[in-house]
Amino acid sequence: MDWISWKETFQFRVIWCLFFVYYFPPLESVSVTPYFLFTDVFWYPFYEEVAYRGVALAYLVPKEMSVFSVRSLVGNLAQTLLFVFIHHSYVTSGTPLFLVPVLLLGLANGFIFLKTRNIFGCFLCHSLANTLALLIPLLK
Repeated sequence: MDWISWKETFQFRVIWCLFFVYYFPPLESVSVTPYFLFTDVFWYPFYEEVAYRGVALAYLVPKEMSVFSVRSLVGNLAQTLLFVFIHHSYVTSGTPLFLVPVLLLGLANGFIFLKTRNIFGCFLCHSLANTLALLIPLLK
């Protein structure tokens, strides 16, 4: 952690706390049913990863391209923006800052896919992120 100063760490923690203090009320209204758990932890991550990384990103960036080539970066950004756009319900529900983790997840999973050319790791990360989002209200 030599590359992160205490000031940056403190700023991150303050922003993180303000983010979740502001967004805890909408999260508390979610009831976790078996169907909701299945769709949010397994089904949505599976079909979103197949669609956005397995199809869109694989089409936009050929296998022989470097992960950090211009075409790879543009392709990753394009599929990430599409991924963010399908989560527009956060804007209409009054929680637009939830799009920040969605954006970061899309970029990270894009890089994972470009490096491995396999959606399994992307699926695991997406499922873990959704699981953590479901557990946040239970931690309060």
